[in-house]
Amino acid sequence: MINIFAIPSFLAGFINLFLAFYVFFKNPKEKVNIILSVTLFTLFIWGFSEGMERITLSEDVALFFVFLSGFSVILPALFLHFAVLITKRKVKKLGYFLIYFSGILAVFFRSFTGLFVNGVVRNYWGFSAILGEYYNILSIWFVSIFILIFYLFFKQFKKSKGLEKNKFKLLTIGISIPLVLGSITEVILPILKIEIIELAVLGTLFLGIFLSKAITEYGIVSIGNLKISNKLINVLPLGILILNKNMLINFSNNIMEKFLKRNVLNKNFYSFFEKETFEKIFEELAISETKQLFSVNIQRNKKTFFDISITKYGDKGVLKGYILLFKDVSTEKNQERMLEKKVKELTDMKTAIFNMLEDMEENNRDLENTKKKLSVAFRDIKKLDSKKDEFISVAAHELKTPITAIHGFSQLLSDEKIIKNKKLRNEYLGVIDRETGRLGRLITEVLDLSRIDLGTMNYIYSKTDMNTLIEDVKASIEPIAKKKKIKLIFNLQKNLPLISTDKEKLTRVILNLISNAIRYTEKGSVQINVEKQSNHIYLSVKDTGIGIPKEHFSKIFSRFYQVDQTYTRKVGGTGLGLSVSKQLILGLNGTIGFTSKKGKGSNFFFKIPLNNNLKE
Repeated sequence: MINIFAIPSFLAGFINLFLAFYVFFKNPKEKVNIILSVTLFTLFIWGFSEGMERITLSEDVALFFVFLSGFSVILPALFLHFAVLITKRKVKKLGYFLIYFSGILAVFFRSFTGLFVNGVVRNYWGFSAILGEYYNILSIWFVSIFILIFYLFFKQFKKSKGLEKNKFKLLTIGISIPLVLGSITEVILPILKIEIIELAVLGTLFLGIFLSKAITEYGIVSIGNLKISNKLINVLPLGILILNKNMLINFSNNIMEKFLKRNVLNKNFYSFFEKETFEKIFEELAISETKQLFSVNIQRNKKTFFDISITKYGDKGVLKGYILLFKDVSTEKNQERMLEKKVKELTDMKTAIFNMLEDMEENNRDLENTKKKLSVAFRDIKKLDSKKDEFISVAAHELKTPITAIHGFSQLLSDEKIIKNKKLRNEYLGVIDRETGRLGRLITEVLDLSRIDLGTMNYIYSKTDMNTLIEDVKASIEPIAKKKKIKLIFNLQKNLPLISTDKEKLTRVILNLISNAIRYTEKGSVQINVEKQSNHIYLSVKDTGIGIPKEHFSKIFSRFYQVDQTYTRKVGGTGLGLSVSKQLILGLNGTIGFTSKKGKGSNFFFKIPLNNNLKE
C-alpha cells in the first residue's frame, strides 16, 4: 500500500513535468519558454525525489533520492531568472552570473558536503533528510530568493491593468503558497527544533496549478504561431484581440479593454461586435488555404471610427483562431467630416448664387409659361364653350322632338271628327302621353348630368335591403313588361345581406337598365340576376333584344348616343339613361359594363360595394 504522504509530492512532481514539456514544445526557441520549462522540470525532480523518499524502505535508496533532490536547490535561481524575464526587468550579465553562481554553490554544498544534509532518518511519514549544522543558511537563502520573486510579481501586479493585472495576480498567489509553507517547515520549525513533514514541495503543487491557469488564460509564455512582441503591444497605438476558432476572446491588450470598458477575456466576440459585419470574413478566412488579410471599417458611435485588419493563425495547417488589429481613425474621420462640411458650405454658396441667376431666368420663363398656359386655357375654354353649345343644341333638339309631337297631336285633337273617332282619339292621346313621359325623363336626366358635371350630386347612404328594393322595382316595371308581353325573370341569391348605399339612386339605375332591356326587346324575356360576390353586390340585366353592333361599343355610354335613332324614336328612348346610370354607379364606388351581340341581345351588369361610408 502506497504511503499517503507521498501522494502530494508525486502529484506536484508530475503536474510540473507535464507543464515543463507543454511550455517547452510550444516554442522551444523562446528564452522565457526554455527557462520556465527547466524551472518546472526542477520542480518535478524535487517532488518526485521526496515522493520516493516517502515510499522507499531502503535507507540507501532514500540517501540516493535525498542526493538527487539536492539538484533542485538550483530552483530559486531559475525561478528568479524567469521572474526577471516575465516582469521585463533589465539585468546585466553580472547579475545573471551571481544568481546562477549562488545556485550552483547551494547545489554543491547540499549534495556533495555534509554541511546542509547529513544522512537520512525514518519518520512516520517515511524517510527524510537529517539536517546539517548549516542547513538554516540554505533555507534562509532559499526563502530570500522566493521573497524577491514574490516582490517582483507583486510590484508588477500593482502597476498593471486589465489582463496583465490578472496574470500577475495568479503568479503572486502561486508563489506565495510555497513561500509560506517553505518558510514555516524549512526555516521556522527547524530553528525551533520541531520535526514535521516538509510542506514546501506541496506548495509547488499549488504553484503548478496557478502557473497552468496563467499560461492557458493569459499567455505568460510564447505559444508558437501566436507569439506577440511585448514591445509591439506596448509601443504601437493598436488595439489587439486574439480569438480562438470558437470566437472566444483569448487575448486583449490594454487599448482594447479601455475601449470596450470591461474585461472581455473568454467572452464571445459577437457580444461586442455586430455578427453580420464580421461573420462572412471569418468564414472565408477559415476555408482559405493562405493567411489572407481582410480589412473592415466600423463606427462604434458618432465620434469613434476603427479600421480593422483581420487574419488567422494556426499550427501546421490547423486553424487555431483569428488576430484582429484595431486602428482608431476617429481623428482622420472627424477631419474629413470638417473638410466635407467646409466644402459643402462653399458648394452651397456657389449653388445659392447660381440659384439666384436661375431664379431670374426662371421668372422670365415663368412669364412665358404663364402666357402659354393662358393661351392653352383660352383654347380649352373655347372647346368647353363649343361642347356646351353642342350639348345645348343636342338637348334643344331632343327636347324639341317630344314638344313638337305633343303640339302636333294636340292640334289634331281640336278637330271634332277626330274627337268623335274614339280609336283615333285614344291613339293620339297615347302619343301625347308617351312623349310627355319622355320629355319628363329627358329633363330629369339632363339635370342629373348637370349636377354630376358640377360635382353637386349628393349621395345619401343608408342600410338597404336588396330583396325589398328589387320587389319595389318589380312592382314598377312589371306593367310595362306585360304590355309588351315580355317575360321578366328575377333570380335573387338567398340571404342577401343589407348593404350601405343610396337607395334612390341605385333604384334609378336598376329601373334604367331593365327599362332599356324591355324597350329594345320585341319578344322573349329579360332576366335580372342579383348575388353577393365577396364584398360586393353584383346585378346583371340580360335580354333577348336587338343587341348592339360591335362598332358602337365604345360610344354606348356617351350622352345622347343612340345605336338606331329610328328605333329609339319608336320606343321612346332619350339617349341619356345609360350615361346617367354609369355616372351614378361610379358615384356609388362601383363599376359598370356590358356584353352584347347584334340580333341576340345584351347583358348589362354592375358591381357595388356592400359597405359604402354611412352619412348620418
